[in-house]
Amino acid sequence: MKNILLVIDVQNGFINSSTENTKNEIVDLLKSKIFDIIIATKFINNNGSNFEKILKWNKLKDKKEQQIDNNVENYIDYIIEKEGYSAYTNELKNILKRVNGDKLPSKLYLVGFDTDGCVLATAIDLFEAGIKPIILEKYCSSTGGEEYNKAGIRVLKRVVGEYNIVLEKNITKEFIEKIE
Repeated sequence: MKNILLVIDVQNGFINSSTENTKNEIVDLLKSKIFDIIIATKFINNNGSNFEKILKWNKLKDKKEQQIDNNVENYIDYIIEKEGYSAYTNELKNILKRVNGDKLPSKLYLVGFDTDGCVLATAIDLFEAGIKPIILEKYCSSTGGEEYNKAGIRVLKRVVGEYNIVLEKNITKEFIEKIE
């Protein structure tokens, strides 16, 4: 089975003082070439979206903000665009099947932004689809700061299982291959 990493929303518009260090850690993880396939998501906030209408949030509307960080993009095999919190879209399902021998993988590794939003929603959707979400905690953060990151991790431990949250910072190929 291939080890697949999903890099969630590491885009210019989400990089701030709370996420910059995590972005750098993700780049280092990608440089290690531990994963066989790397899929990145790109959040697009279209006009009239619920983010705009309900939350009055108007970021990630222009191409510069939507751009995946250049240092991250160099390592990406596939990019999927999404308009909501979850990355578990039909496009992602199709890519997962394509790279995994026409079937969905049993597990998927997750890193990125925001732990309390898109990472959380994606992990729940994967869990409900029967795919074990393995969250690499040290490679996740929230644009809202550490309080929101910790809240997201706390909820993830409850809803997808504490054993699916990996605290290890020095991830190796041998380490990830031992994860059931």
